[in-house]
Amino acid sequence: MGWKSSTFVHLLYFLSILLGGFFINIIQALLFFTLKQINKDLYHKINYYLTYGVQTLLVFLVDWWCKVELRLHMDDETNKEFGRKHALITLNHTYEVDMFTGWLVAERTGILGATKGVTKKSLAYLPTIGWTWRCSDYIVVNRNFDKDKEVIQKTCNILGDYPFPTWMAVFPEGTRFTATKHAASMEFAQKSGIPTLKRHLIPRTRGFVQLVQSLKGKYPVLYDYTISYNKKEGAEPRFYDILCGKPMICEIYIRQFNFEDLPDDDEGISEWLQQLFREKDELLDSYINTGSFTAENTHPAHPVFVPERRPYSLLNTGAWAIVMLYLLVVGAATMIKSGVIGVVVLILGTALAFYGLQVMISLTRVDKASQYGISSHKNSSHKNK
Repeated sequence: MGWKSSTFVHLLYFLSILLGGFFINIIQALLFFTLKQINKDLYHKINYYLTYGVQTLLVFLVDWWCKVELRLHMDDETNKEFGRKHALITLNHTYEVDMFTGWLVAERTGILGATKGVTKKSLAYLPTIGWTWRCSDYIVVNRNFDKDKEVIQKTCNILGDYPFPTWMAVFPEGTRFTATKHAASMEFAQKSGIPTLKRHLIPRTRGFVQLVQSLKGKYPVLYDYTISYNKKEGAEPRFYDILCGKPMICEIYIRQFNFEDLPDDDEGISEWLQQLFREKDELLDSYINTGSFTAENTHPAHPVFVPERRPYSLLNTGAWAIVMLYLLVVGAATMIKSGVIGVVVLILGTALAFYGLQVMISLTRVDKASQYGISSHKNSSHKNK
């Protein structure tokens, strides 16, 4: 591991994200208020590469820094057209790096710049990545369904008109899995007469129902990812471990569903999602127990595809890191030469950068996750159906 665990290297990477992200954000903002008002298709095509530029700064961590080995379990028919059409993606959210590995699938499939998602409003204010989401038709929710319903409908109408395939990724559990949240979720399930799950939280259906109804007729398929990690051969799926370059092995069982086969009504879609998660629970439980998704259930075993690593996240991140390193050296030399005030500014700037790095690490930790899954299940007014 060695130098990959160096705080200076981590700071250089963090500042490179900010530098590259801010630069791209400025271009996105200019195009958002000008070109998008004139030619939306051209804006979407250009913004694809701008979004890709920001997201590869983060995907670099799992793609090249810790060199995640990605094993996709899916049938030949699914693999044949994977990434070639609009798709809704459902993922389980068990570990703090699930978003990164979901992006990694998109990167190695060649569709990362066209990957969308659902994010809470507070995250959409984050510098670089949050601002990119706001310019790229991510669904930004307030966790107030009356408001979110209109946002979902409006955004899905826009996505259906994109001139190239897009993926809309969603975590139906609504938050990351923790033991406390799982206990609250299972208590809610028992009171509501819903079958309990061992490895997942009860999925939150209202937003998903609206998403499916809004995308029907626009998106042809839904891909379900059941994500797990081989912790016997690879590192723990923690953000700090990948920041230190520890290699991980990620395995994903992927199933394809045709949108036209999904129910149309609220209750039907809700029950379909509940059944999907019961099946995901079987797959994940089997993997955790045996190292195989299908050893302890009747789901079919699929061929394993290992998509090739592409050079773009390495080139993009490397270029910004070189620019950032040059600016740091020149800036530090200038401040030191300027005297005491310059040295004080340098120290304060370094401390601020270090604090920002710690905030980024903290945001990914499971033990720092939001209380959303706990409070909402305890709320008697919560509606899961």
